[in-house]
Amino acid sequence: MLPFRVGLDVWPALRHPPGIGRWVRELVRALAPLDERPELCLFDVGPGRAELSESAWALAGRPGVHRVRANVPRGLVAWTGRLGFGAERWLGGVDLFQRTFAASPRVGRVPQVVPVFELHARGSASERELATALAAGGAALVASTWSALEVRDRFGLAAERVHLVPVGCDHWRRDLGHAPTPVEPARIVVLGAVTAHRSPLAIVAAVAELVRDGRELELVFCGRRGDRSDELARAGTSLGARLRAIETPIERELPELVGGASLLVHLNDEECTAVTPLEALSLGVGVVATSLAPFVEALGEHARYVPRDVEARELARALADELERARDPVARAARVAHAAAFTWDRNARATVEVWRRVLGR
Repeated sequence: MLPFRVGLDVWPALRHPPGIGRWVRELVRALAPLDERPELCLFDVGPGRAELSESAWALAGRPGVHRVRANVPRGLVAWTGRLGFGAERWLGGVDLFQRTFAASPRVGRVPQVVPVFELHARGSASERELATALAAGGAALVASTWSALEVRDRFGLAAERVHLVPVGCDHWRRDLGHAPTPVEPARIVVLGAVTAHRSPLAIVAAVAELVRDGRELELVFCGRRGDRSDELARAGTSLGARLRAIETPIERELPELVGGASLLVHLNDEECTAVTPLEALSLGVGVVATSLAPFVEALGEHARYVPRDVEARELARALADELERARDPVARAARVAHAAAFTWDRNARATVEVWRRVLGR
């Protein structure tokens, strides 16, 4: 075991398991069995009850893994931080702290690693929070070469403060335990909160056009409510029972939901990592995604790309083409093989190397 201690903010790992919670949970799960890793100090402080069991991250009996748990408001940590008792003190002292969120918890004078997996609009509150965390001397953790260049340019960081690691996507195939089969009628899945930058209304309009052309389809939005949820409900009346909205995603049900799909539609103009479409590829599912540089870099020829703010008619053509290709067994096998290179073991080992470089060890 390496002779230093790393604190990780794991609050969402079991309490808010999809999305960012899944990332930090799978990172810790992959770190725990490594011989060449530091002592792990898990900061599990924040409100909410666990939605997953403790077995979800397979830590039982792992040496050198310590966890501080408290069901309290995150603001309490900010308050204690102002008194000089930051998250690192809650953990009994660490050599480095890796964040999950840019703005919280408050951390004292220890080196920090700040993941940058979304880049929000310039001048937005979220961008200002990220800028503040990085300005405090934090090292940025990114998942694509485009993101590395963008973060350096946008926040004025030296190249040695921006670290690229590969993402993992093998968790759903592991949890599912078998090769999935697409259901009938063809299912199209959209994952993530129903927000404007994910273009949910364009997706509904495009699927409605395919239905008018005689296709039998099911469209499933699986994500928490956002600023387009009410409009989605109104627009979805044209699809009737063909539209299903799951506003409280249940992590253990996602592998079956996505594995039974023909397509994942992933439109987003803020993401800097392709982990969600890679999750679909790992199950053999076809992908239609926004032509963002991080997506193209990771997915290559195994996805169909559409421009930002794509119009419904153009999106409908892309969906129709990919539905034809989605069930081709050769294409399915190629998608699975491509995604197989993106493992959490690789991510964990690369993350440990980032920590060593930040600390000069």
